[in-house]
Amino acid sequence: MAYNIEAFHIGSEKFSSYSMVDAEGQDKEWIENLSKVNIFIGPNNSGKSRFLRTLFSKGDLGYRTSDIDLEGLNQLIDSTLDSLATVKKNTTDHHIESAIQEAAKQLRKTEHISNGNINKDSLINSVRRIRDIAEKVNEPNTKFDPPYERILRTTLDICNKFIRRIDELISNEFLHSRLDHQSAKRYIPILRGLRPVNGSTDSYLERTKKDYFLDMKEAETCIFTGLHLYKKAKKLLLGQRSDREKVRNFENFLSETFFQGQEVNIIP
Repeated sequence: MAYNIEAFHIGSEKFSSYSMVDAEGQDKEWIENLSKVNIFIGPNNSGKSRFLRTLFSKGDLGYRTSDIDLEGLNQLIDSTLDSLATVKKNTTDHHIESAIQEAAKQLRKTEHISNGNINKDSLINSVRRIRDIAEKVNEPNTKFDPPYERILRTTLDICNKFIRRIDELISNEFLHSRLDHQSAKRYIPILRGLRPVNGSTDSYLERTKKDYFLDMKEAETCIFTGLHLYKKAKKLLLGQRSDREKVRNFENFLSETFFQGQEVNIIP
């Protein structure tokens, strides 16, 4: 599953050296209206490349995507907490009261997505203890006073609705896609000026790491210069079936993403 990032959050300390204003001169914390391809325009030495390198270097970026309704998620959390607070007022069951207090600590609204802050299992587990207590109303041969029974059934209904809605708002496909995209972040450097190069295997890679990412761990695995693309493509096409399948998957990606489904063939 592929998804589009609609906006980046730059209001954190990581971007303290940058500021952004809208057409009316008001401060903004989001770069919005993003698409699959985005172009930054500005005078020479205005910081365009430096800003892109900052985006690349910061591992925990906040973003929004059309594939998850954050507003709907926050509204669900608000309404669920309000409903549980009403239950807490009307019950004398200390187990339910304690479970609701714990859920209130765990359920937190969020303005953006970042590494690990949208955790489907944690959201569901936050109300699971309450639901487990309320489910005793369905035990066979068990009777309760009518007011207490109504409280248990109301509580059970609140928890079940929350879990069902979480399943609708946060699909497993989205979570897998998010992880895939985070691990596939790539920086493609642009050779400019007359920066000297040495005789190493990929001098452009070494030069880029030295100039911009000297202190970044594992930068080599994330920087794509393109200098080895021909050799790598040829090796994959002449390799095992699984290697050729990688090329075919990439051809399908290019076709669907950039060429409206037209056939794409990589021929070294």
